[in-house]
Amino acid sequence: MIPCPECGQFKIKKSSLKLKAAWRSCSSRATKIGFVLSASSLALGLLNAAAMIYAIAWLMTPGFKGGTAGFILIYPPLIWVVVQLPAALLAHLVCLVQDGSQASIKLKQLAGNMIAIGLIAPLIVIGLIFAFLVIRASL
Repeated sequence: MIPCPECGQFKIKKSSLKLKAAWRSCSSRATKIGFVLSASSLALGLLNAAAMIYAIAWLMTPGFKGGTAGFILIYPPLIWVVVQLPAALLAHLVCLVQDGSQASIKLKQLAGNMIAIGLIAPLIVIGLIFAFLVIRASL
């Protein structure tokens, strides 16, 4: 953040840096580690959503899969709570380092977006699938 020369208030300056340039010019290792952790959190979130979609598609195929096959639906929400949420929190905490360079701000902004997408995407998929199952069971 840079203070305004006219009023003295701190204003966030929009960064025009691209990701590659921001990565190269960022001097904070903590910000880079947080960025990598947030990318890992995004990948985990997308894999978790894909696992939930696969599980429901597998359960909807005809044929006997065993009496406890429905327990597979508990794993994606459990992974979201036990693994993904703490990983996203850790990535966010690592990104909180006070470094005001443009490159660091750009990486922190992208890291925050990746964390949000990584947490929201599986939550939406899990919610929609459980809503589908409730509606299907009531018919």
